[in-house]
Amino acid sequence: MLGKEETKKERWAAVLYKLHATVRNIGVLLSPLLPATATEIIRQARIPSDYQTLERPTAFGKAPAFA
Repeated sequence: MLGKEETKKERWAAVLYKLHATVRNIGVLLSPLLPATATEIIRQARIPSDYQTLERPTAFGKAPAFA
């Protein structure tokens, strides 16, 4: 399993980062169509307010990791 092997921790971190970035992009792109749903997605993913619009980097690896 990916998360159990010590040698694959970097890969696991990359997978989680990309998943989080994808959730952020989905939340931002849904905002014009489903504003309440998009707001909830962004809130639950703990996306900083600076990254809640398309004006910020959306490509993987350009946005900071969010906690």
